[in-house]
Amino acid sequence: MATIRRHPTLLFTNMKGFFIFIVTLLFHVNYLSAQRHDNTLVFGYAGGKFSPDDDGFGLNILTFPDGSLHLSDNQTSPLDVFNTCASISDSMGRLLFYTNGRHIEDADFKTMPYGRNITPEWALPEDSMGYPIPQGALVLPWPDHPGQYLCVYSSLGYLDSISCGFNLLHSAGISYAIIDMNARNGKGVVTHRKIDVVQDTLDYGKVTAVRHANGRDWWMLVPEACHNRFYVYLIDPSGIHLKHRQAIGDTIIDGLGQAVFSPDGRHYALLTGIGVNDIYYFLHTYDFDRCRGLLSRPQRMHFVVIGGGGGIAISPNSRWLYASLRDTLFQLDLDAADIYKSREVVALRKKWWYDPFPTYMHMSFLAPDNKIYIITTSGSRTLHVIHDPDTYGLCEYQNHGVRLRCRNARSIPNIPNYRLGPLDGSPCDTLGLNNDPRAWWRY
Repeated sequence: MATIRRHPTLLFTNMKGFFIFIVTLLFHVNYLSAQRHDNTLVFGYAGGKFSPDDDGFGLNILTFPDGSLHLSDNQTSPLDVFNTCASISDSMGRLLFYTNGRHIEDADFKTMPYGRNITPEWALPEDSMGYPIPQGALVLPWPDHPGQYLCVYSSLGYLDSISCGFNLLHSAGISYAIIDMNARNGKGVVTHRKIDVVQDTLDYGKVTAVRHANGRDWWMLVPEACHNRFYVYLIDPSGIHLKHRQAIGDTIIDGLGQAVFSPDGRHYALLTGIGVNDIYYFLHTYDFDRCRGLLSRPQRMHFVVIGGGGGIAISPNSRWLYASLRDTLFQLDLDAADIYKSREVVALRKKWWYDPFPTYMHMSFLAPDNKIYIITTSGSRTLHVIHDPDTYGLCEYQNHGVRLRCRNARSIPNIPNYRLGPLDGSPCDTLGLNNDPRAWWRY
């Protein structure tokens, strides 16, 4: 019988490949223990009421199963998800449900039992239309309640007169619903809804949350309209509670904009814009104490933009803030003593001949692949992309970097950093929880 000998080079190559495979497997298993609640994002115009299927209307579905963006769509759901927009996946990344601020649909894109008309009554032109409040909804796992989630959402109101800014619309209050995903064989049911959190004249949307320093609970911030005061809520195993109201810094002019926490929870930023032709954007930045739920070190910056479109996002390393203002992308250093003086123009938008709708830069979000995606102001099928947001200056911005399956306008998924753990060594790190490393390994 012939003896088969392996060439030394081939043996080394196979051993190297086997080693990489084992390391990859170990890191993959380690990562599965992390929380992938942001793996599936749903937004766009309704598909079910339009025809034919390929007319550009429908729901965009963005997933990140292997650390890179995958695109699909749904043409059957009648729900519009183009302003208020929030979704959540289970810890393995499978879609559980999503909301347009008015209805809650399950993973089969069917209205969840008792998930219809969760908001207070308000006249909308069509039953499928969602609330027109960017960052008007947020979904969080309920601490120490396995399989149960809290869906927080804003209600809409009108100001009798414009007391500040130029926006007659505002958030009239915050409510929440409880969703039990243990019911209906994992399809879920809304067990409670329309539970009031606060009724007040609040800023337009901008509902955000960050993990408490204990690694289990959440802080939720809601800015008041035309004030320098914030409602600060603690979300713990017993529910949602007002911890305090904090007045700090300059008055926040009510208007369209966006609010974000940095991934590590150390910084909080809020952008709001007013005007008709010339838009005056005010960017407010703060430091945040995850133990006590307190803001500090307020700074305010002013930008003037011809025409609308504006949003903010913070890099994965929590240092660089990006302000996407119509045609210009600014990068600012959150660790600088004077943040405004640190600003640099890092990119300019270019017109795209392929899409007849304007593709001005608007609001943005940090995705699970550590890239920042910037939506447009009108019903285009494009997203601008910051590929390397952790880099100073050369952040690899790409105009029209993603071609969506369906049109989208002014809608971004409102996703907190579900993977943020306890603040190691802090007085609040008392629950014995660990920070799980997160990495995407590919060979």
